Amino acid sequence: MSSPTHYLVVDLEATCSDDPAFPRDEMEIIEVGAVLVDAGTLRPAAELQRFVRPIRHPRLTPFCTRLTSIRQADVDAAPRLPSAVARLRELVRGKQALFCSWGDDDRRQLERDARRHGVALPFGREHQNLKTTPSCRDHAVLP
Repeated sequence: MSSPTHYLVVDLEATCSDDPAFPRDEMEIIEVGAVLVDAGTLRPAAELQRFVRPIRHPRLTPFCTRLTSIRQADVDAAPRLPSAVARLRELVRGKQALFCSWGDDDRRQLERDARRHGVALPFGREHQNLKTTPSCRDHAVLP
């Protein structure tokens, strides 16, 4: 990608369990959070938050609810992933947006779930891991 006009910073929550019998590759996105950041000013241009209804493990585990604070009612009332991807597409329409996330897990999860649902992601394969970006890592507020 040539110089991006925007950064699409994505943060996901996914189904999870403290039971080792719950396979990691069966985790599913249950919340998409995104901020579209203007590359010139580094100011937010738009935001998105959407709950997503999982299909493989529709019942959240108590561990998942404690960890994410997402309630069963939140996901039961939510649309499936293609709806959230459509909203991401609207967010970046007409922009040169570079997909960013804190680490590679969100990138892998989003790609896996997009394949599972048969939807194309609204950005290319380029990804910026903000955890490895010195200017972001050095200014991050970590617990």
